[in-house]
Amino acid sequence: AGLDSSIARAGLVKPRVWQGEVWRLLTGAMLHGNVWHIWMNATSGIMLALLIERTAHRHVLLPLWLLGALGGSLSSLVFFPEATSVGASGGLMGFVGFLAVLGWKRKHLLPPQFAANIFRSVGFMAVFGLLAWSVIDNAAHLGGLLTGGLVGYWLCRYQEGGLPLPDTGWRTVLGRSEEHTSELQSR
Repeated sequence: AGLDSSIARAGLVKPRVWQGEVWRLLTGAMLHGNVWHIWMNATSGIMLALLIERTAHRHVLLPLWLLGALGGSLSSLVFFPEATSVGASGGLMGFVGFLAVLGWKRKHLLPPQFAANIFRSVGFMAVFGLLAWSVIDNAAHLGGLLTGGLVGYWLCRYQEGGLPLPDTGWRTVLGRSEEHTSELQSR
């Protein structure tokens, strides 16, 4: 229908959120400003999702992205209450925050430079955000990063834990656990 029309209907138009259209906190993360914007977020998202899937667990992906997107939108809403935002960066930065904590809490199970590389990526994004502050919602980036970090800290709160993260009931709400899938295949 066109970018302006889409943003008017579902973007993170903050005055509309304050008026009760709270769904915009998530729908704004589904919209993008142009093809370049969606391409950058999609390629970053695929790479980060593969890394999380291989190091942590595939059931973490969707809840983590949703929480990161929500945390990013809420942060943007608080710090820039009048600006309009679109893009999946809050969710993607949630992935990065999760990976940073995973690299810190499970460093003995990951390659030696894992955490350092993730922290370098955070630094790169911070510099990029400062240089392009007029087109990047840095509050959404920070909110998503912190939310993902909190999720990572909660999931890795026990030092003796391993990788991949074990199946639990809440992780299988959106998918089948490995044990359940094996049971079904053996029948």
